[in-house]
Amino acid sequence: NKIKLEKSFKLQNKNLKTENITLLEELKIQKPTFEWKQRMLEGDNIFNDENITETSKELDVFIDNLKDAVLKRSSKNIYNATKKSVKLLNKLNERFDDFIETTEREELCEFIDKCIRIAGFEIEKDFDITQEWREW
Repeated sequence: NKIKLEKSFKLQNKNLKTENITLLEELKIQKPTFEWKQRMLEGDNIFNDENITETSKELDVFIDNLKDAVLKRSSKNIYNATKKSVKLLNKLNERFDDFIETTEREELCEFIDKCIRIAGFEIEKDFDITQEWREW
């Protein structure tokens, strides 16, 4: 699947449309970290202000990188931005004592998938682009 995906980069570039930039920006207010904050306030002790803030910042950077990739019409940059973000989330998870558990993993994967699809990057319906690099 990965090889097929990498071979599609050139073809995928035409799917990246600058009108999607606004939709990508709007995703910044749909990050799973808003739900995490609520769960923390309700007593879920796997979260703290620092791990939520750091994750939220990383997701903002991810979205900004996707916007840049769309402007450059580079699906390879979308793939690379996803890889970089997942690896940084791995480091955050390790630094904050494995706070990304099953629910958080599902929320992050769903969010990342939604972001790249809105950017115009096409992947098969059940393909988890994060799985290759994800340690959470």
